[in-house]
Amino acid sequence: MGAIRMKTFKTLALATAVSAGLLGASGVMAATDGLLQPNSSQGEFDITLDLSTVIQISKLNDIPLTYTNGDATGGMDFCVYTNNTNSKYQITASGSYNDGSAQTGFSLGKGDADIINYDLHFTDAISVDSNVPKLTSGTVSNNSGSGWQGSGTLDCGSSENASIFVKTTTDFNSFDGSYSSTVTLLVEPV
Repeated sequence: MGAIRMKTFKTLALATAVSAGLLGASGVMAATDGLLQPNSSQGEFDITLDLSTVIQISKLNDIPLTYTNGDATGGMDFCVYTNNTNSKYQITASGSYNDGSAQTGFSLGKGDADIINYDLHFTDAISVDSNVPKLTSGTVSNNSGSGWQGSGTLDCGSSENASIFVKTTTDFNSFDGSYSSTVTLLVEPV
């Protein structure tokens, strides 16, 4: 029976040595098995978790415009979350009509030649108006290269941290009907 134990021990020792030589040399595995000992044995292993940078835009709402003093305006507050180190992001806005056709700028349409242009203002604060930067359709906005400040808390901790403000720029006094547009906001970590 002692010969069987010795043979098993030699086989285990050889397998451990081969494994350590093959895996330890390449640095692939940090785990180490314990030695075969009479009272106790100790081994070690690493636990790793690699997380990708993620980002989420949430709490978006449709914006009904209100006509006041020759302009139609409206806005909303929303949330941008990212888990990147500094919570910074960039934003790109693009517009399309309800039939899916793209716009070169931002404009409301109703399916005929009449369109109502509008400016889309954005900032990383809430409750803004037209005194903040305008977005250009299809162009990345990153706050002069430093990135917009997002939230490091998922769902912004049940609040908002960014705003969009819409203000028409076309004299539409001779227009009638219902005009609409779809805006797509793309946020990316920086």
